[in-house]
Amino acid sequence: MKKTATTNGFTTVELLVTLFVAVAFLMSGYQLYSMIINDGGEVRARAKASNVAYKYLQQKQLQVLASTNCNAVGITQIPIAADDQPSTSITYEVLCPYAPQINTISKILIKVNYSYNGAKTVTNSTYVYHDQDK
Repeated sequence: MKKTATTNGFTTVELLVTLFVAVAFLMSGYQLYSMIINDGGEVRARAKASNVAYKYLQQKQLQVLASTNCNAVGITQIPIAADDQPSTSITYEVLCPYAPQINTISKILIKVNYSYNGAKTVTNSTYVYHDQDK
């Protein structure tokens, strides 16, 4: 009569393969987590810059400038209250998009340059109608 011994549990090779697979899953999970955190920060910085551009477009002084002076260009430094956007500048242009005879419509173009993992730019624009008789 022959006795066969049954062993319960993992062999050393099976345990080693299982550990390698577990490490691979942990590494890919960490990479996914860091990518999501980085992309979230970039989206937040872009949204803040877009909000600054929109608020700057709504200023009355810029709309008055558009009604009196076509083809004006200016650069102004404006700080954004955020730790993740240390250097921010706003460039504005007032353009006449139509023929010189029809200069009652001006286009205000705002570019917000900010840095978050490199130089980025957000552009917003609006059109302003102004009456020449005033």
